[in-house]
Amino acid sequence: MTGPSAYTGALWLAALRASIRLGEMVGDAETVSRFRDLHDRGSASFEAKLWNGRSYRFDASDEASSDSVMVSPIRTNSSACGVAVTVFGSALAG
Repeated sequence: MTGPSAYTGALWLAALRASIRLGEMVGDAETVSRFRDLHDRGSASFEAKLWNGRSYRFDASDEASSDSVMVSPIRTNSSACGVAVTVFGSALAG
C-alpha cells in the first residue's frame, strides 16, 4: 500500500462526520468548526488522490491492485455508526 488508503480514509471521514454531529448535539460550535474544517480538507484530499473518474482507488500507488476498493466494510461501519455514506461527496451518486 502506498499513500492514502480508501478504506482507512473513509473511516476517518466517517468518524469526523460523527464528531461533527456529536458536537452539534451538545452545542459545541468550536469543536464542530474544527472537525468540519478537518472533514472538508480531508474530503478534498481523498477526492483528489483516490478518485480516478469512475471509482475510488484502493490507495495512491500505480499497482494494478490499487483499482480495487473494499466498499462493503465502509458501508457497514458507517451504517453501524448511524452515519450516512455521503462522506465521498457526489461521486458515488448514481
